Amino acid sequence: RSRPLPRLHKRASSNQSDAMAPPGSSSRPLLALALGALGAGLAAAEGGPKPQHHVIDLRDDDACLGGAGFSVSKAFAQAGETFNYNVEYKGTGSCEGSTGSGPSSCCFGWGTDMSVTLDFTHGAGGDLSALKQVHETKFQIFLGEWKDMGDATWTCPLCGGSCTTPAVEIAGNVVSPSATVQRPPCPEGSTVSEKISVMLPESMPFPMRFRTLDTIKWQSAAGADLAVGEYAMEFRK
Repeated sequence: RSRPLPRLHKRASSNQSDAMAPPGSSSRPLLALALGALGAGLAAAEGGPKPQHHVIDLRDDDACLGGAGFSVSKAFAQAGETFNYNVEYKGTGSCEGSTGSGPSSCCFGWGTDMSVTLDFTHGAGGDLSALKQVHETKFQIFLGEWKDMGDATWTCPLCGGSCTTPAVEIAGNVVSPSATVQRPPCPEGSTVSEKISVMLPESMPFPMRFRTLDTIKWQSAAGADLAVGEYAMEFRK
């Protein structure tokens, strides 16, 4: 009987969303940061065809060779909508490039405390609690080449209320149990901001090279994409 894989530790915060925590975090998915976010072939709605990611390989500097990193392949917003993300960290790390919404790639050494703040502004205003945030995640391990190990999809309100993330198993190992996620409160204005903080362990908790391919969609009540982010999050020895 296989044992659960060791988990990454995520700091608790009343203003922090669990919806993007990295795989194996104390609550649930990804920075899966995820960070969080960003190609081609977008699914029109939850349950539709999976998007085809255009993964940017992480650079081979010291932080990326021994730690965690993410690359953003898409950060898109419809006319009238605004999506930006900001990365902060304490410890070893670096970010470079730009998608126009934030850095295109970042690398962090083990033991680094990092966070990503996501800001989405709905140009039409109105009731933001009617909007949705859809997450699609694929898990892969590197065995000479990248191999798919599972996937998960879940939907949350953009703000206010809560949602349930699915339990995820990879090769018989529970990397994340089902969890109830509290969403950030709906603001009086038109911008919803959420901060995801992750503290990486001092060393690689998995005996393998591991990554997630993630898509986050900010959608109207009718399911139309208002903004989309695609990113890959990789963990290395």
